[in-house]
Amino acid sequence: IKKEKKKAEDPSYDQKLPLFKGTKDGKDVYVMPVRGKGLWDAIWGFVAVDESMTIQGVFFDHKGETPGLGAEIKQRYFMDDFQGESFLDNGQFSGIAVAKGNNDPKNEDKSDNEVDALAGATITGDGLASMLRKDVQKYVPFFKSLQN
Repeated sequence: IKKEKKKAEDPSYDQKLPLFKGTKDGKDVYVMPVRGKGLWDAIWGFVAVDESMTIQGVFFDHKGETPGLGAEIKQRYFMDDFQGESFLDNGQFSGIAVAKGNNDPKNEDKSDNEVDALAGATITGDGLASMLRKDVQKYVPFFKSLQN
């Protein structure tokens, strides 16, 4: 993914987007790799969505985020908050924000395109949201083709 992103800096390069397909509970699930920058170094992960771009699961990891703060992106309690969130808002791609004070600490509102931020990890959370927005948005044409 890192090499592919570097090549894609050239506007004439036709970027290759890996996409894995599997099934969960009898439904098709598509897994997209994502890669970005946290506070100190690289962050990355995998995002599994259904045909409507609703998150079925995520996995995040990092190279050097601060223990107890940004490093918490790889904890299950944080990753589980993404399940059920949608990348779409009224049919348009909007991404998922990692928001402070989103008034939904239990993450029960799955229509707000937000998950609760990690305390003390603002830059890592912003980097994660940016990573998701930039990388997942590239797959929107594929998911729109599934709707036809």
